[in-house]
Amino acid sequence: EIPRKVFHSSIGFGTLYLFLLPSAPTLVPLITTTLLSSLIIIIPADILRLLFPSSAFALLYNTLLGFLMRPSELHSVNGVVYYILGVSFSLAYYPLPIAVYSILALSWADTAASTIGRLYGRRTGSLPWARSKSWAGFIGAALVGAGLSWAFFPAGLAGIPRAALAAYAGLTTAAAESIDVSYLDDNLTLPILSGAALWLL
Repeated sequence: EIPRKVFHSSIGFGTLYLFLLPSAPTLVPLITTTLLSSLIIIIPADILRLLFPSSAFALLYNTLLGFLMRPSELHSVNGVVYYILGVSFSLAYYPLPIAVYSILALSWADTAASTIGRLYGRRTGSLPWARSKSWAGFIGAALVGAGLSWAFFPAGLAGIPRAALAAYAGLTTAAAESIDVSYLDDNLTLPILSGAALWLL
């Protein structure tokens, strides 16, 4: 779990680096195309792994990449597929600052929710709408979302002052992290929903 979370979080730093480049807006189509093109290899490989779980290929796949996967993903679709789809959607349909916000929310708010939830979730109890999630994790995700909003939108957004926007972004990001949408992977739903909450303002 720790290596997966470290990798998960590191993507946020790479995203932030690319965003700060002067050429960032021109890189978006290339990055989106590259990400989606990678699915040409990733999806067939995942299908082969799941169809033939006892094969040498599946064994090699799980040996090399298993440490980056949730235990449940050893017998289901690799979360990387959903991650790429969620990130690509944000880059394709949201303004760049909102897209980057949503990717950082996926990378860092999700990690905060998981880490803090594991540490303190038993003390705070479960969320009434998501029994597998805790108030501790919800608060952790909300704080990260609020901090990202504060950093990304110093002048506020759509006429909403900075502090109010940070509170709104934190709550909507935490909500997006906590809810299950027809059992879709949160690597897909979190960037789409957290970005939509800001885009719709």
